[in-house]
This record gives sequence, C-alpha cells and structure tokens, in this order.
Amino acid sequence: MGNPLHIPIREGKNNLKIRGEIAMELKRLCLTGIIIVISAMTLLQAATAAQDASISVEPAYTEVWQGDEFTVNITVDPAEYDVYAASYTLYFNNTLLNATSLDKGPFLTQDGNPSNIQDPPTGIDNTAGEIKYGEYRVGNVPGITGYGVLTT
Repeated sequence: MGNPLHIPIREGKNNLKIRGEIAMELKRLCLTGIIIVISAMTLLQAATAAQDASISVEPAYTEVWQGDEFTVNITVDPAEYDVYAASYTLYFNNTLLNATSLDKGPFLTQDGNPSNIQDPPTGIDNTAGEIKYGEYRVGNVPGITGYGVLTT
C-alpha cells in the first residue's frame, strides 16, 4: 500500500468559509435524506393499508355426508372500492358434488337500484364441475361499497 495523501490546510478566513459551506451542504443532504425516508415510509404505510376487494365462499369448510344437501354463499367484500359488477367461476369435484341451484343474492341491489345477470356464461355445468356467474348494475348509479351476498 502507498502512503496516505496529506493535504495541508492553512488556517485562515477562506478555510473556515469552505469548511462552513461543506458543513451546510452535509446538513442539506442529511435533511433531504430524512425527508426522502419519511416520504417512502408514508407511501409504504399507505400501500399496505389499502386492501383489495375479494370474493369468498362461505362457509369456507363444511362437513357433510353422502346424500346431504348444503348451501354456500358467494360473498363480496369491496374493501375501499365501488363495485359495479362481479363475476366468478366456482370449480368443484363433480364426482363428489352436484350443484342443484344458483340464486341471485342482494349484493349488487342492496341500495335499491337494479342489476342484470350476465347470460351467458351464468349457469351450472355439473359435467364440467363448474358454476359461472356474472352480474352488473344497470344505469348511471353509484357503486356498492358494503359487504354482501352475490349468490347462494
């Protein structure tokens, strides 16, 4: 390794001014860095606080015996969004289950405004083991923001 580089500093008015400018620049950089970190933390916190809308099967689990009939609800949680339409495809094991009915729920009409069922693809296909459903609000109406049952 070589010898360290030594730069002589002469004491005087100009050296103090240069040191003061460097100190001010370091303070400015530190403050800028702190502001950037705080901004990033705020954005990250806002992003993690936001939730996505979700569609769920309720109950998620049920125990039944061969030949028993049971009902499940397909529910929608809009989180923080306005929902104007919803659709899903529910797959099931057609060697164990047979779907017998598909009924429209009150989710998209809970405020009294009408909705239409999408046809096709809405319907039960026991051969394929799937239920398809689509529904949308009619007219220039606000979106739904409350949790509810889409179908039963």
